[in-house]
Amino acid sequence: MSLFYKYLHNKTHQESPKHQKYCVKSADGVVIVKLVNKNTGDVIATNVQTAYSFWRRFRGLMLKENMPEGSALHIAPCPSIHTFFMKFSIDILYLNKENEIVGVEKELAPGKIGKRFAGGYSVIEFPTGGICDLAVHIGDTLDFVDEGWEYGS
Repeated sequence: MSLFYKYLHNKTHQESPKHQKYCVKSADGVVIVKLVNKNTGDVIATNVQTAYSFWRRFRGLMLKENMPEGSALHIAPCPSIHTFFMKFSIDILYLNKENEIVGVEKELAPGKIGKRFAGGYSVIEFPTGGICDLAVHIGDTLDFVDEGWEYGS
């Protein structure tokens, strides 16, 4: 069972000791994990912040100056996105409920509306060029892993 699945199916998201057991929280309460391609074992991003509450999803990357290389933002539930009030372009992976990639969108400029993909349930936003060098393909399954865990353990 992936970290993402455990988190979303915990009805008391923020307060549960079970939630805290599986996640690393930053000072502002954001869960930080790494992203791994389950098909290859490759680490996709090492600094993935999560946006699972209404306000974190609403704010997303709006009004931020940039996004550091190697970072990403996972927004769930979120079948589609926009880049209104953003100051930079992004790359996006669209995932279904099983964390399988159902769509990829590159270089979505500020002020645009992203595509919708059948089965889309959540998105992972990367800095522009963040997924160009990655070996990810539609159909690959991703996993969100607490930075303290070793993948596969």
